[in-house]
Amino acid sequence: MFKNKKLHGLGVIVVAGGSGSRFGGSNKLLAKIAGIPVFIYSLRSFHGLCLPGNLVLVVKKSETAKFADAIRKFLPTADVKIVVGGKTRMHSVVNGLSALPDSAKFAAVHDAARPLATAGLLLSSCEAAKKYGSAVTAKRLTDTVKQADGKCFVMKTLDRNNLWRVETPQIFPIAELKAAYGKALAGKIVLTDDSAVMENVGRKPFLFEYKLPNLKITYPEDLGIAGMHLADS
Repeated sequence: MFKNKKLHGLGVIVVAGGSGSRFGGSNKLLAKIAGIPVFIYSLRSFHGLCLPGNLVLVVKKSETAKFADAIRKFLPTADVKIVVGGKTRMHSVVNGLSALPDSAKFAAVHDAARPLATAGLLLSSCEAAKKYGSAVTAKRLTDTVKQADGKCFVMKTLDRNNLWRVETPQIFPIAELKAAYGKALAGKIVLTDDSAVMENVGRKPFLFEYKLPNLKITYPEDLGIAGMHLADS
């Protein structure tokens, strides 16, 4: 469906440098679903849409060889630039941004722990970013949401109509995202996603509603759930 389709002006950063502490000690991104490492799935979906040099994988320095070996085995024809990450996710994204060519004007930042992300998601969110200036993959909350105190007693029920669960990829103009990260790091502000980094400088990112599953691998049991979705796709 997307054969020979290229997203000109878009650089893609797949962040694979997390600790995965909730997974049980081993690197969840190297764990396998149907015999394929978790991180390979999003690379496999995205690489066909990227121009040469526009797909970057950010990894821990100590695990560079493991990720490189996996790419050679499972995606031998893919053009993936491996970059060493930093001490936090924020530093890793900055390293990834620095590795993109000047021809890339927008950057899509994606968590490698989301193996269900498809080429169609990247394509649609990129179109939204060009239209609205940014695109943050997200889902509307459908559950009732409670705010609790530190002892788990409910304080109040929140209005879910304006609440969203944020995912990746998240797409922004590269120059603006670099500047926003620079300000956050200079101020030693810790933020957990790219949207928050842009909000910190007064931007109002556009939420791109994505209704298909886009699970983030967090716990070992998530591998089986993701595997069922991938088998059905």
